Amino acid sequence: MGYRSVCTFYGGRDKYIRLTPSGRNDEYLDSAGGFAQDIPISAALIRMIPKILKPFLSWIPLLSNRWHLYKASKYLLPFIRNRVAELDAAKAAGEKVQWNDFTGWYLKTVADHPDPAERTPEKLVKRLMVINFAAIHTSTFTATNILFDLFSSPTAEADVKEIREEIETVLAESNGKWNKDAVAKLIKTDSAVRESLRISTFMSHGMDRMVVDPKGVTMSDGLHLPQGTRIGTSTYSIHHDNNVYENAKTYDAFRFSRVRAGAAKSSTANGAMNKEYLAKVLEAKNLSTVTTSDTFLSFGHGRHACPGRFFAATEMKLLLAYIIMNYDVKPFEKRPENTFLAGSILPPMKATISVKRRKV
Repeated sequence: MGYRSVCTFYGGRDKYIRLTPSGRNDEYLDSAGGFAQDIPISAALIRMIPKILKPFLSWIPLLSNRWHLYKASKYLLPFIRNRVAELDAAKAAGEKVQWNDFTGWYLKTVADHPDPAERTPEKLVKRLMVINFAAIHTSTFTATNILFDLFSSPTAEADVKEIREEIETVLAESNGKWNKDAVAKLIKTDSAVRESLRISTFMSHGMDRMVVDPKGVTMSDGLHLPQGTRIGTSTYSIHHDNNVYENAKTYDAFRFSRVRAGAAKSSTANGAMNKEYLAKVLEAKNLSTVTTSDTFLSFGHGRHACPGRFFAATEMKLLLAYIIMNYDVKPFEKRPENTFLAGSILPPMKATISVKRRKV
């Protein structure tokens, strides 16, 4: 069987979060996706409205979001009301309900909340739509970029072969089943994901903050920032700085795993706890996808770094592992270009990939 061209992951219905039995309903999926896609547009339009006019005009850019929320509510509200009834019945009977999804977690968390508004089905619908927004874009953008980066590399075939061999070795050691320890052993796969997050970050800047001190803030170089000033970090510039990363504009799938593998060899060959060895071990521990730093800012940094990065990294590694183990992807002669839109960097919406199922 030859290669088959398919659309990129972005916008594909199969990538929408399935939180309800109606998860395969086209209208619900379109509404959830439309809501998520409209939020950045609405936010950009609202920022363009003069401050004095915001109270009067801000509702206009939100009309599309409200429409998608209304359509999704037709399917979510009945589901949530049934869940609430189940929870009330279980509480009356002195029993516990076993729900392993966001809806169940949220309902049990707010069951005794002092504010009744937090327990209403309408409130939960809005929470679910926000979760959809947070998950759809970040996951699909990242997955799309990983595939484009990996299969556009001049060494794509060799890189994929190494990653596949690593996956096969790890699965053999874990009796063919994935678990936390097995995923942690995917060092090369992890590096391929982290490198894509570095070179194809979907935000040109990050860690935006506003000065709230009435006296303002004076920087170390003497620059004074008055109250209300917004500052941030140029994530894209740092990730593409040759002073930080060697050949920073080139995708190198094993940029980070080589250091980690080197540290592992050092620990095996030389048990001496010298400074050079300790430095290598420390550096290696700081090069996994979930580890943030002042030079790797895809998940932010510091106390407000993305708390979902551990789940996201596992999701991306398993997704890449599944694709590499089950499909052959035709390498690109040239990587499809991403698009800069305001502060966002979007994967190519109309690009396609050619795949064929592997004979396993």
